[in-house]
Amino acid sequence: MPSDLLFTHVSNLMELARTPPSPHDTPDDEWAEHLELRALVHQIRELQREAGCARANTGSDDFEELRTWLMQCGATLGPVTPSNDVPQGNGLVATEPLSKGDVIAKIPELCMMTPATARRTPLGSFLETDKLVSLMDNVTLALHLMIEMQDRDSFWAAYIQTLPTTFSTPINWEPWEIMNLKGSPAFVEVLRLYKHVARQYCYFFVKFAEPGFGDNVGVDIEQFTFDDYLWAVSAVMTRQNKIPVRDEEGNVKWTICLVPFWDLMNHKALPMSSQYNVETDALESLAPVDVATGDQVFMCYGSRNNGDYVLHQGFFYDDHPDDYMTFPLALDEKDPLMKIKALLMKNLSVPSSGDFTVSRDATLDPVLVAFMRISVLEKDELETLLRNPAQCATLGDQSQPFSRNSEFKSLLKLKTVFQDRLAAYPDEDFAAKASETEVHHEQCAFKLLASEKQFLMHSNDIVQSLLASLKQSS
Repeated sequence: MPSDLLFTHVSNLMELARTPPSPHDTPDDEWAEHLELRALVHQIRELQREAGCARANTGSDDFEELRTWLMQCGATLGPVTPSNDVPQGNGLVATEPLSKGDVIAKIPELCMMTPATARRTPLGSFLETDKLVSLMDNVTLALHLMIEMQDRDSFWAAYIQTLPTTFSTPINWEPWEIMNLKGSPAFVEVLRLYKHVARQYCYFFVKFAEPGFGDNVGVDIEQFTFDDYLWAVSAVMTRQNKIPVRDEEGNVKWTICLVPFWDLMNHKALPMSSQYNVETDALESLAPVDVATGDQVFMCYGSRNNGDYVLHQGFFYDDHPDDYMTFPLALDEKDPLMKIKALLMKNLSVPSSGDFTVSRDATLDPVLVAFMRISVLEKDELETLLRNPAQCATLGDQSQPFSRNSEFKSLLKLKTVFQDRLAAYPDEDFAAKASETEVHHEQCAFKLLASEKQFLMHSNDIVQSLLASLKQSS
């Protein structure tokens, strides 16, 4: 049974991690809270120093055992092999030439870890009835992975032992490394994500520590460490995929999963070349391009931006062809016209509070343009638009202002938004800093900040040009 001191630390961490964020919290406020969380987590880690299994049960380079297990389960593996001699750490390389369309792997659902396989374990009764876990498949999968990782006789042992022991996602960074992200929207996102993980861990620790409860669901509370839970969350975050599966009634629905072997492939901007075959219940992956012997085999992770790649995958993709950044904006709650503005935005599928996009495009994002225009309209203008929906169609078209006066106000407001966001970044040459360091976490942070500043400066230049044209036309 865990010590009273450990229970005290977990209780204190739970109390802090359950504190909801205030809309008035600044990034500095959230950073101060993060340091408090870290101090409590450190106390827990010190007491759990000799416990946990991730360090011992993962990080193996025995991929031959993985291949053998997969073949026994009915997988088809093409002329590719795992390698730990690639720049990304692990990856797949071709053992003979591959032509576009050749099979890389066909992995049956039998081999995958899913929320459904979790519910078929002793953990299942808890997963079905607990209100928190039943609504969060990613948390279900993390718990499932953590418990199976602790069991060397697990059905998935050959897969789990080859998973990385450590991950490069920012929730695994040291505090001073996270501070390198300050100014970026990712800075606050990391702090909040870490807080979510801490809250989840405390919740499960208290549940599983109840007399007899842990044993009934297959959890060894002595081995239920913060580090192992963070490891499992990181593994799911970086490797999860979605597949369609049949439920008990035969209906097909989407679920997240971990796919052995297939998840060794690293990302490159290539055509999507993996699909799930519902007839054979297997994920089929084909070569998206020709691959020479000895070259790495890549796949596309989808249309995510570098902010997502850094936050959820732990890398910055230098050759991103369509990168962009998102940042939060919301209507002013003190605006007496907020409700009518929010209604008009809702009619146009424009969020009144959410993340908005800037990129390298020659024009501003239509959703951002519509948001800014509506945010400065007067009551009579708003009422006119609500009565005449057809007039709303061009609110997101940068080339068609609603009125000269409102356009001037919306552009000035957007200029302030961009300048305020730029002012949040330290006044440093992040591109130069990225080229000067060989530390992966620092490179990710500095490259991300450099790219985001470029997006904001580019968008601010567009606004400045529009303002100049508007003044000239008067």
